[in-house]
Amino acid sequence: MGVLREETETLKKLKEKYLKKQQEKNKKNLAKKGVLITSCK
Repeated sequence: MGVLREETETLKKLKEKYLKKQQEKNKKNLAKKGVLITSCK
């Protein structure tokens, strides 16, 4: 059981890392879009 728990913990951490990366990407993309939108006004 201990091994299984460790695996799920590792998966959780990897998932969190991945989600954070995705959020960073999304923020950058939104920032780019935001810049485009504000520069068009």
